[in-house]
Amino acid sequence: MSSIPGFIVVPLLGLLFFTFPGILFIKYLSGLSTLLKATAAIFISLGFWICISWFISWVALPLDPLAFFLQLLFIVYFFAKYTAKIKEEVSEISILSIKKIPLHYFILILALLLLSFPMLFITIPPGCDTSMHGYITRLIINNNGLPHSYRPILPVDYFGSYSAGYHIVTALVSGVNTIYLRHAINFISIIVYPLCLLAMVFSLKNFFSEKTAIYTSIIFFGINRTYIGTIWWGGNPSMLSFAFCLFSFGLIMYAVQNRYSKPFYLCALTIAAIPLVHAIPAITFVYVSFVGYVILLYHNRAHFKWIVLNTVLLVICVLFLLAPFLIHFKNENSPQLLLMIKNWQNEMMNKKLTNTLTDNLLVSADQIKYRIGDVLTILSGISLAFLFYFKKYKQIIYSSIFILFIYLLIFNCAYWVLPFSELLYPERVVYFMIICWAFIFGYFLTELENRIDKWSMFNKKLSVYFLLVLIMLCISVQNIIDQSLGLSRETQVSCNRPTVAAFDWINANTEKNALFVASYADAGMWIPAFTNRATLGAHMHFIHEVQHIPDTLNASTAPRYFFITKRDMKMKNGIMGEINNRVKLFSNSEVEIYK
Repeated sequence: MSSIPGFIVVPLLGLLFFTFPGILFIKYLSGLSTLLKATAAIFISLGFWICISWFISWVALPLDPLAFFLQLLFIVYFFAKYTAKIKEEVSEISILSIKKIPLHYFILILALLLLSFPMLFITIPPGCDTSMHGYITRLIINNNGLPHSYRPILPVDYFGSYSAGYHIVTALVSGVNTIYLRHAINFISIIVYPLCLLAMVFSLKNFFSEKTAIYTSIIFFGINRTYIGTIWWGGNPSMLSFAFCLFSFGLIMYAVQNRYSKPFYLCALTIAAIPLVHAIPAITFVYVSFVGYVILLYHNRAHFKWIVLNTVLLVICVLFLLAPFLIHFKNENSPQLLLMIKNWQNEMMNKKLTNTLTDNLLVSADQIKYRIGDVLTILSGISLAFLFYFKKYKQIIYSSIFILFIYLLIFNCAYWVLPFSELLYPERVVYFMIICWAFIFGYFLTELENRIDKWSMFNKKLSVYFLLVLIMLCISVQNIIDQSLGLSRETQVSCNRPTVAAFDWINANTEKNALFVASYADAGMWIPAFTNRATLGAHMHFIHEVQHIPDTLNASTAPRYFFITKRDMKMKNGIMGEINNRVKLFSNSEVEIYK
């Protein structure tokens, strides 16, 4: 297998792990389109592998053979039970039926392809955080399961508190093999964003037509400054966790609307995956779900007992799935750590938080406007005004409750009144605010479409609805194209092909316990992921920064090498001053290595 190119192996394994076992459960989701069933299969599958990997590691069994054995069982069962049925359905497909595919499906496919476009060209995704996710994935591969420590990359002997679901998926699609690690990092980093768009469609479909859900999702996903821009700093696990939030909201609404219990239990997999992928969106999800649950009970009063009973069973299932993580969880908060997080949250609010209530209220509102962007802010305001005109007061009230509550979650970072305030990062709480405004816009589009006859022009060949959607889709698609082209330029990422060649040299020619000195926010950050060596330039989360891991590494007596990049040489700073009188061991167009 190691002789097969990574660009073949990784997408193939990704397809398998994204499809099975979720495809076995979509029979419980009757009435949904093929698109929505495919989306459900993906998220249920990912939720399963993220949860089951914790159980596998809990009982100290190797991840690789068990995961692939389970995958084989799922595939054999699927083909044994469903092959005949699939052949029967495929025989009914014709060229004429393909011509009947609605236009909004083609537009969605275009958006998904544009979001996936960088996979064809990118060497390594950008972002300091991405390099950390890379070396955590390497630790999972080293251990053939969730690791017990961060060694040899960091001198940290405890791992259990970190949400490693994103990294588990990356390891699985690499075949739990370092040969395919780079391709797996690229694949998962990029594919998170098309998956988030699909999750948004799945969630909105419970409230609008599929066409409106698709148009609204593309517009609000592509235009805001937050979602796609997350990849530039490496917040891909946050976006995947948020995607699970969106999908879980949608699946619960589907179960309630159809009064069908089985989707509740399937939802346990995807809800448990939220904190296992990233804790920050998870706590916001809990708060927002509480408000949503109260509204849900009020709106479905006639089925109060049924909803409460299934909710209790759902919570029990989620807690069971989280048991291995919760058992190994260790509260590593300290006053110093909490102060660092509070300062970080203030920085995310553009350092404008003060002791004045009025100032902080305005700063919180400005943060929302900045993250959403001027275009969507104006569009959402217009949509809200038209809903008043259309007398859609119920939708206005429900949406306003969510908007106000999420606004208060962001405002809370000035005072830390709520429990787990350290996990309410304002720039990621905004994820949920954007989807609230998307609901308002979706209601507006629905009403506008229903009034096409009254609002048409140009001899009814072009409606106001069509013109508005077309303009907004063009802006959104243009933003997605700009993002994809930017990611595809190697000058925009911290690592390129000559750098990968330097990593190969390190693997072949340096000691296993070697310590590398490298500049922060540069290609040297990837040394731990691709060489399994420690480096002084590694990115780490707040807990490890508080523990002064760099100081511990500096005191190390391990053989020391100096990793100098083209950026160091050009700017004549960073670690350039530390290579005087040292021996040059390696050199190419991008990297020089000294000892």
